[in-house]
Amino acid sequence: MRSLALHITVMTALLVTCTQAERLIWLGTLASAPSSATGVSADGTRVSGWYTVSGDFTRAFLWQDGVFQELGTLGGNNSVATGISADGSTVIGYAETVEGYKRAFRWKSGAMRDLGVLPLDTNSYASDVSDDGRVIVGYSYGTASRPRAVWWTPASGIQPLSLPADTTESYATSVSADGRFITGIRRTGNTEPFRAFQYDTLTATYTELPPLLPGALSFVNSIGRDGVIKVGFTVTPDGDIPTKWFETTPVRLGGLGILRDVSADGKIAIGQSRGLAARWSEYGVPDFLGITYSFLLNRGDELRIAESISPDGRFIVGQGYVGNLNCNMAYLLDTDGTYSIKGNMELRDFVGDITRVPITVQMRRYGVIVRSETVYLDANGNYEISNVPSMEYDITFYARPWLRVNVNGVRVAGADVTGLNVALISGDIDGDNEVTLFDFGELVAAFGSTPGDTNWNRYADLDGDEEVTLFDFGILVRNFGAMGDW
Repeated sequence: MRSLALHITVMTALLVTCTQAERLIWLGTLASAPSSATGVSADGTRVSGWYTVSGDFTRAFLWQDGVFQELGTLGGNNSVATGISADGSTVIGYAETVEGYKRAFRWKSGAMRDLGVLPLDTNSYASDVSDDGRVIVGYSYGTASRPRAVWWTPASGIQPLSLPADTTESYATSVSADGRFITGIRRTGNTEPFRAFQYDTLTATYTELPPLLPGALSFVNSIGRDGVIKVGFTVTPDGDIPTKWFETTPVRLGGLGILRDVSADGKIAIGQSRGLAARWSEYGVPDFLGITYSFLLNRGDELRIAESISPDGRFIVGQGYVGNLNCNMAYLLDTDGTYSIKGNMELRDFVGDITRVPITVQMRRYGVIVRSETVYLDANGNYEISNVPSMEYDITFYARPWLRVNVNGVRVAGADVTGLNVALISGDIDGDNEVTLFDFGELVAAFGSTPGDTNWNRYADLDGDEEVTLFDFGILVRNFGAMGDW
């Protein structure tokens, strides 16, 4: 392999941060040339990617704590870094040789190594790398040979995956943290659709990942830590459908788009939807990063592609647009910011101890519950929902025998939300979210009772004085016909 001198430049990165934890760092490029980030280490201190140099050539880079380092080539004009190991030790990608061939490379300890090709091939590509940098996957191809999925280790070098004999074209796209499981796509013939698959290197076992729709083209782009969760997309006439596989079962996630990467536990997937960087929760609900973290952006800026996510889901990298520079630029987004939603809650007609009343709080996004918990009021009726990530939520407050109250469009954006005050109307003894004759029946059955009596019904004690009396009847009559939010 040809030895190359490394060019190291200290960049003036553009850092945008809020008063708490979230940060957006535009990684910066020479002369504001286009760039993109393709991988991030587990601790968020190292980012891989590429940027454009003079003559429209591209060069692989490693960004580390504000230092922007060009990784060179294999003697040719171009190189692109496609990823980095979780421990930050190894950068992978492809680079041109003197002859103009493209070769998969591994960059480690300051040196770029050509990973080679399969027999009869001239080109290769590295797609992903294990957490410790020891297993690399991709594909090998030539002018007279179709791409073949490969994996590489220091001990065995480059070798093909043992795929079914009818495979005519294949690509390895990702590898699990420990290097055991590899995902990819393959097809038979020239017109057959690509099929997603998983390959177990320990047992040399091939497993097909069924398409979301019969006969549809499906692509798998990333795999979780233990090989259970895989993400990608399905091609349909109506657009690309974000797809997640649980073992071998495909599930459609919300909206349209492409899933490019997934956290180690499989709960957070990132990618692109409608031309913008997006993130999908484990419930399949997407949010656009440029909207969720708009408080970190200047006017005219956009986050357009989410390319890679750290194993814990905290750091996201990709490409965005910097408006005042009119430039597509690599970014590093640190999403580690959680805040509190605070307010006061009035439990109307209640004279008992409000601190002992359990309040159910449900937080929804696009109609899907993403969080449900029980909170308690202090003596003054104040509540707090803690550890809430930046996002917009619809929130439901509920406690029997009060009616449900919804507060929609609560936006958490880099700061605590305060003053979210609600008042709950009493009288729903039977818990159907309405005050009706059925509640009268429940109250009549419990009338005159106190705790310990066989007919005691704590929900019929509307005023909380531990006795079902005419005062409770008065409350029910006053609120008769009321309905809670749905």
